[in-house]
Amino acid sequence: MYISKRNSCRLLGSLVIICLVMAYVAIAPQSASAKEVGPTGYHVTSTLLLGGEGGWDYLVFSPEKRQLFIDRRGPDGVTVFDVDAKKVVGLVEGTAGTNGTALIPELNLGFSTIGSKGIVLMFDMTTLKALKEIEVGEDPDCILYDPFSKMIFENNGASGTTSVIDPTTGTVVKTIDPGTKKPEFSQVDGKGHLFINAKDKNEVVVIDTKTYEVIARWSTGRAELPTTMAYDKEKEVLYVGGRSAKLAVMDAKTGAILSELPIGTGNDAIAIDYGTKLVFASNINGTITVIKEVAPKDYAVVDTIWTNMNGAKTMALDPKTHTLYLVAPKVTLKPGSAPFQVGEAGKFDVVPNTFTLITVSR
Repeated sequence: MYISKRNSCRLLGSLVIICLVMAYVAIAPQSASAKEVGPTGYHVTSTLLLGGEGGWDYLVFSPEKRQLFIDRRGPDGVTVFDVDAKKVVGLVEGTAGTNGTALIPELNLGFSTIGSKGIVLMFDMTTLKALKEIEVGEDPDCILYDPFSKMIFENNGASGTTSVIDPTTGTVVKTIDPGTKKPEFSQVDGKGHLFINAKDKNEVVVIDTKTYEVIARWSTGRAELPTTMAYDKEKEVLYVGGRSAKLAVMDAKTGAILSELPIGTGNDAIAIDYGTKLVFASNINGTITVIKEVAPKDYAVVDTIWTNMNGAKTMALDPKTHTLYLVAPKVTLKPGSAPFQVGEAGKFDVVPNTFTLITVSR
């Protein structure tokens, strides 16, 4: 077969291009989207720059208002984000330096812990106006509402106490000593029990929400330095996340450990999706560990979602759309600090004006 000189040059050029493309495909790193889509199908679907300065803590989702309440320790305070309009719709007055927020839709009231002031601030959920400052213990942090006792329970990290607040009057009615210097995240079962992570004891403390007495103390096993917790009302189990990069699934009636699972470093939130039967644990190393009951009382890790953003440690779930929301700025580790992938993870500096809302769905 005769090939002209001109066609020969064209053929040679085409072969060179093909070889270059094949070589690039062979050595190019896998794309982020391909890496992030695991067996469950969950992956980062959008990011939105919110900006601003300072640190951050918990997120709380209001299904009734379709709003995300973002606790920011900087000057912005509680930032309210409309998930359907995809925009910030307001800031809760007087909440700069907040750590956690509890919402009571039937009373149209919210309560935020302001660690720097040692107070819980009561606010109107519609107007976002401050209504009252409630003095509590030192370094107030985790806060939640118990529909059984109709009381608010709030943990004071530095005082090692738990304040009981009547939301109708905005007054402290009791101060509980849970027997720990580090009360962390808490949950209620809606049946008269409050569960508190005792980080320094590697225990879950169980309190009667009517008598305010400690009625049990359970070991968290290999989930050491227990920080996060979620209560599964359908299975009646507790998911307890430890800074030891382990999660314990515990029987909420007996304290028996059903499963111990590996999770990411610096776990700081756990969310249960009753619709998909999945449990999500968000971690400071930019991962979300996905857990599922694979057999009766037997749990396993079924996926790891990559947010590709160190610091994306707190999270909230929209049960209607099965969407996860996380926040984080760009962060840099302080000199001499442990890397994000080791132990409890080190301290870090926040890059100003990089605070971002991350949406994860499938």
